Amino acid sequence: MILISKQLLDRIHEHAAAVYPDECCGILVGTGDNEKRIYRFHKVGNINKQRLHERYEIDALEHYKIDKQARGKGLSVVGFYHSHPDFPPCPSEFDTKSAWPDYSYIIISVDKAGNIQTKSWALADQEQRFVAEELRYV
Repeated sequence: MILISKQLLDRIHEHAAAVYPDECCGILVGTGDNEKRIYRFHKVGNINKQRLHERYEIDALEHYKIDKQARGKGLSVVGFYHSHPDFPPCPSEFDTKSAWPDYSYIIISVDKAGNIQTKSWALADQEQRFVAEELRYV
């Protein structure tokens, strides 16, 4: 389960809409394992410049820096978010192959009319498949 304030999720949605028709991406910082609480997020650049509209990739050094900064404040990286322009908020085959266990993945579907849908996902234990994760406002 992911616990997040409506204000934070609204800001993530704004990021997705601003980057449309390309995919946005970011890092979720908070606490918890099975029940994660998001306290902040970091917008990061999509370094996959060849396929900006359908793939995202986060720079490993940027991920490391954000994780180190979070740990200094008693928090940690608990997941990631990215958008799917004109595509449902479900993991793609690429998303599944690129995912790591123990993290949450929030996917935001956004279209040219500004419609937004959001779902959260986590990898099933010891399997390379996603399962839906409850996303709840706090």
